[in-house]
Amino acid sequence: MNINIYYLTAVLSYFIGSIPTGYWYAKYFYKIDITRQGSLNIGSTNCARVLGGFKHFIIITLLDAFKSFFILYLLQQYSPKDISLLILSASFLLIGNSFSLFLYGKGGKGVATFLGITAALQPSISLTALPLWIAIKTYSKSSAAASICMICFIPFYYYYNNSTPDNLLALFFASAAFWIILRHRSNFYTYLKTR
Repeated sequence: MNINIYYLTAVLSYFIGSIPTGYWYAKYFYKIDITRQGSLNIGSTNCARVLGGFKHFIIITLLDAFKSFFILYLLQQYSPKDISLLILSASFLLIGNSFSLFLYGKGGKGVATFLGITAALQPSISLTALPLWIAIKTYSKSSAAASICMICFIPFYYYYNNSTPDNLLALFFASAAFWIILRHRSNFYTYLKTR
């Protein structure tokens, strides 16, 4: 395959991942700078907290997940067997989300983006991970706790419930989960301060 498609995929994926859905949503519909309110994060949880309503959580989550799902879906139509191209795209989607071009290097924590990636690459896992998130969120009342548990669940589920797991994809899932957990370190600090 022409090497240029890898460069184009990396750039396009970073650009799509950089789209600050929560920031633009709050800014243009509610005239609120979400980076100056609540936890200062652009993700769905902070949007719901600041804007007041679970519907905002659903909207931002779906939009963030869809943008990563869409580009990976298109790549699968173009080259369904090139797992390295798909992982390259998925990686730059997460990088773009964390270090947004539009927010001068600031960004989100990547949960919804990773969920969209998982839905595109392993749909059955996302169908299992979502009920897990709902159950933990209902029990703990914490979106962060539910998200971290779901993120940790995905690589384990893929590797141990797949008779022929792709090692490269397994490594991506594990690395992405580790990265997203690191992005949640402020949540851990906040939790420890309240104990």
